[in-house]
Amino acid sequence: AAVPPGPQGEEIARKLLASAWNKYPAALETIRAGASAMRPDALSTLRKVAEVLRPDQPLTVKVVTYVGAFEGNAFSLSQDGTPVVAVPLEMSPEERDRVFPHEMTHAVHMVIAHLSGGWERTIGTTAFQEGLAVEVAREVNGGGDVRHFIEYSPGWYDKALARKREILEGVLPYLDNKDGQTVFRFTMGAGATGLEREAYFVGYQVMERLHAKGMSWAEIARVPEDKMPGLVRTAIQEMLAEAR
Repeated sequence: AAVPPGPQGEEIARKLLASAWNKYPAALETIRAGASAMRPDALSTLRKVAEVLRPDQPLTVKVVTYVGAFEGNAFSLSQDGTPVVAVPLEMSPEERDRVFPHEMTHAVHMVIAHLSGGWERTIGTTAFQEGLAVEVAREVNGGGDVRHFIEYSPGWYDKALARKREILEGVLPYLDNKDGQTVFRFTMGAGATGLEREAYFVGYQVMERLHAKGMSWAEIARVPEDKMPGLVRTAIQEMLAEAR
């Protein structure tokens, strides 16, 4: 399951399985077809992402396919120095068009910026990585409404946009925090304002600002991990100052 490690993640995974159980019979044909029938396929997706981020060296990315819970989610991590992208088989091609490039961006980003690839990282780093992944997934799909690439539930982006200042102010004190509980709070939990996935919203807003200032996605992907929280903080402070 695309959930954080530990008891909290296991509890979420159990609930996902329970809610998905009755859906599996209808998806068995797709699941049994396996990775070879998956569209879009891994290599073409990786190539599209690499065209945007322009890595300086050949890449090795391990792709793991698994049976998920119809929640339209995937995940990535680093395993012995190799980026791993795990993607569900039961996903529709339309969902995978959105999700696969996002996770492949994380994989390529791990190599380019020498990222740890672990769950515990600063909130500033989390926002930075997620924002870049949203933008690159959008780019390789020819642009379009950001809601398609950032929303986990319909209407979420408009709710976040209406509370933009509150979210930006709320995340500022936590940008250097990196414990698992705080990472959970700003990704899957109730954030600083009670809204889930605030790190994604903050990251997207920061990426839009950096890109508007002239940084390419490839340049942004080369920002060292220890510089990410400071860059996010500066961008947030600028946005808040302009909104006064």
